[in-house]
Amino acid sequence: MTDQELQRLEALAVLSGPAPWKYFDDGLDGYIEDANGNWVVGGERHEGRIEPYDPNGIFIVVAREAVPELCAELLRERKISSWLVEKIVEGVCPPKFKRILDCTYKGEDCVSCWREAAEEAAAIAMSC
Repeated sequence: MTDQELQRLEALAVLSGPAPWKYFDDGLDGYIEDANGNWVVGGERHEGRIEPYDPNGIFIVVAREAVPELCAELLRERKISSWLVEKIVEGVCPPKFKRILDCTYKGEDCVSCWREAAEEAAAIAMSC
């Protein structure tokens, strides 16, 4: 998925009703409503009634919040990865990331080094 496709998904989420969405049943009909109480989908069966615990309805409700978060996270990770690759190619690594490369070169697998380096790289990359 391209950055442009991810940005399009984010834009669609912004244009949709405000999150969070939830299932609502008035005793006769089932609906999905947005944070303002506006019906997003549902009604009588021929109008698209959504039954409680319908996997499709649950997915719609969960996806309303998850999709924008996933898009933002993936775009963030891509920015960090691109920045790191650029720095490695230039031969200029953040100190903690260089420590990982040294550990890896020695055949060591230092989990704390990876965690610290990832945090450092993310902070630097996101500030660029």
